[in-house]
Amino acid sequence: MFPMDQNDLIEMMQGLMSNQVVSQLSNNVNANQESTETAMSVLIPTMIGALNRNVQSPGGAQALMSALDADHDGSILDDLAGWMGQGGQQADPYRSAGIIKHLFGDREEVVADQVGNMAGMDRNSIIQLMIKLAPVILGMLGKQRNTNQGGQGLDIASLIGLLNNSTQRHEQRTSNNLSGFMRLLDRDGDGNLSGEAASLAKTFLKGFFKR
Repeated sequence: MFPMDQNDLIEMMQGLMSNQVVSQLSNNVNANQESTETAMSVLIPTMIGALNRNVQSPGGAQALMSALDADHDGSILDDLAGWMGQGGQQADPYRSAGIIKHLFGDREEVVADQVGNMAGMDRNSIIQLMIKLAPVILGMLGKQRNTNQGGQGLDIASLIGLLNNSTQRHEQRTSNNLSGFMRLLDRDGDGNLSGEAASLAKTFLKGFFKR
């Protein structure tokens, strides 16, 4: 595990994904660890990219700040393996399905299908991964908001800057594949990635897990 860059949310998320956490998550979604890692390497940057897009819209940043203050103080990070291993029938205090809907709207299944194609997983398993990862990303943001940095936690300007910087840096690491992937998801129709899935998956995996 390498030192985390506090100005890069994607790298901070990578730093949380220990073998124990990934193993718990793999067991939860009934997938092998390699497929789970591939899916995570696409989902986490894509979800952070969607957050970055959302905060650029009028009222988007304030809505995210309100959500952090209400439900995401960072305490989820205290037992990350426990959350990742928790079955779907147990209570979800983070309202994760609502987060996913807010991020992707009616493109949720398109995202799941495309990521599943890249990772060799089915739609339901990918959606379950989304549900587990979404509150962790917001928990990380909430922790940053509640952490004093020079006497001040994360404010709206800092939040926008963190998301934008994280997305731009990942773009550089993956030769702009993240923006291309997200543009495809915004198109009407399914946007089939089958011909590019293996190549894209390798690029995302390398960019996320630094392989």
